Amino acid sequence: MPRAGAQPPAVHHVERLRPRRRGPHTARRSFDRLRLDRGPAHQVSARSLKRLLVAGGAGFIGSNFVRLLRSTRPEIEITVLDKLTYAGNPANLAEFEGQRGYRFVKGDICDDGLVDQLAGGVDAIVNFAAETHVDRSLLDPFAFVETDVRGTAVLCVAARKHGHEVFL
Repeated sequence: MPRAGAQPPAVHHVERLRPRRRGPHTARRSFDRLRLDRGPAHQVSARSLKRLLVAGGAGFIGSNFVRLLRSTRPEIEITVLDKLTYAGNPANLAEFEGQRGYRFVKGDICDDGLVDQLAGGVDAIVNFAAETHVDRSLLDPFAFVETDVRGTAVLCVAARKHGHEVFL
């Protein structure tokens, strides 16, 4: 139940880039783009994002995302939050250590206080943090629920609390 006086959530709609084809592989062929809107006069622009929190940024996909941003948009300040489990490797981000506009924080996305503190200093949150190895999920399913469900919820709550319009 939304709190009294709380802002309504952003309205999501999909803008079709090309017509959808019919067939068994439709999902792979359709190129849809999600646009956040709060009315005709308000759009979130990637150019307006100056400070990002990248959760799980020391993993394979997260570190390549950070590398892409640092090479194409060096003006963006990036804070990487990573627990450095089996999937995270600090060597993936070693080239950015000491660079202006880059900060690494070792921590857990399930830590409400830490996430809240970090989310207060950024414009958007990008989440790559996840337990992903299927074999490990069979041995300890609750670790997956903790990170993949509760951790994502902690990030979402912090994003909403701080008024972030972009959560990826």
